[in-house]
Parts: sequence; C-alpha cells; structure tokens
Amino acid sequence: MTIFLFFFFLTLQLFHHLSADDKSKVIPLVGELTENNFGFNDDVLETLRNDINIVFHGAATIKFNTYLGQAIKINLVGTKVVIDFVKSLHHLTSFIHISTAFCNSCYLNEMVKEEVYESECDPYDMIKLVDKNNNAAIELPQKGTKELTEILKSHPNTYTFTKQLAENLILMEMKDYPVGIIRPSVVYGTQTHPFPGWVGSANNGHIGFVAGFSKGLFRTMGGDTSSIMDLIPVDYVTNARSEERRVGK
Repeated sequence: MTIFLFFFFLTLQLFHHLSADDKSKVIPLVGELTENNFGFNDDVLETLRNDINIVFHGAATIKFNTYLGQAIKINLVGTKVVIDFVKSLHHLTSFIHISTAFCNSCYLNEMVKEEVYESECDPYDMIKLVDKNNNAAIELPQKGTKELTEILKSHPNTYTFTKQLAENLILMEMKDYPVGIIRPSVVYGTQTHPFPGWVGSANNGHIGFVAGFSKGLFRTMGGDTSSIMDLIPVDYVTNARSEERRVGK
C-alpha cells in the first residue's frame, strides 16, 4: 500500500516536469525508522551499502504536541538508526540531516549561529528513558505536566527538544564523517520551482488557515501586525547550498 501511494505521488503535477525515465530511477523501499537497519534484509542492505553515497535524513514527527516517548523514538532513536546505517555505507560522500531553526531560536535571545548548541539533556539518557519504559510513550510524562516541563527545560515542546537532541547526537557520533545539518524555519509551498504555489498538505503550518480564508470560511484572525512569520518556500530549502564542513571541526 505504501509503495502504491508513493507511485501515485509521482503522478502529481509537482513531478510533471520529470520524464518517465527520471521517474523510473526512483526505487521505494518500505522500512521502519526505529528498527535496526530499518528492518531490511541482508540482500537489500548489501545493495544499499554498495550503491548509496548520499543520504538525506528528513523523517520526523513535526507535531508540537507529540507525546515525549513517541517524539524521542521517532526524532532521536530514528536518527540513531540512520547514523548507524550511514556509518555502514562503503562510499559515503555526504549525509544531510534536516533539523529546524527553532531547536535553538525558541529559547536563545540572540542570533543563532551555524553551530551545534549543547543540549541541556544527554541524548543517550533520553534514549535510555524510552528503552526503560519499553517504548511506551504513555508511561512517560504527558503534555502539560510538571514532570514534562522539568525534562524539556528551556524548550516549549517535545518537537524542538528532540530535534536539538538529534543534532547533539550527530555531533557526538559523526565528527569524522562528511555531515551537514540544515535548519529551515516553517516550510511552505513552492515559490517558483517547478511552479508557484504548490503545497503538499493543508495540515502543514498555517496552510489550513490560508485555505480557509481563500474559501471564505474564515473572515478575521487576531494577530500582531508587527510580527514576522518565519516561513520559507520548500524549493528554497531543497536547493540550499553551503560550504562543505565537517561537524565538530
């Protein structure tokens, strides 16, 4: 079912500019992010280790109200699984981890530099916390509780908390590897490429409100006219370029 949906996705207008030959080069694989080697069998793993040289890690839960255990399992444990897989590749030239601008800017009252800021909690301790609770998010502190606030410390939600932990995990694990971390803000529809205005889902960010305004469902909305919305078009993110550097050096 997942593979069928993937190929259906390639039929969307977003990919009409690609030739059939280009699309045929895309080979989807179904795996589990939090399982060792994504649950792939040995034959698939050997093929991947020999053929892959660039890895983009963009899988994450982006909901601010995700339960702590689930956020740790997906955003932190999932990143550890990807790191272990990347280390096993025979011809790695680049590993790109997609983080978020808000993993630091949500609590720093200063310019956020292009560096990994030390997290207030140890990533490995948080991974052990999930393992100790047998991966059951319901046994961990819930949203709005004092216990959760004490764990999150400076962070307003489990999303920014676990994304910063993932950055620290990469810093600890991959100092001698060709790694890049990108931190987009709220990713919205396309600005120009392959055409203006494409959005993947009305559930992303404030797109639902925009859709509601365009349909006449919403007439007014309270807000501060001096505020700046931290938005970035998705084609700006996917075309980002930066000078090659190694994490931790």
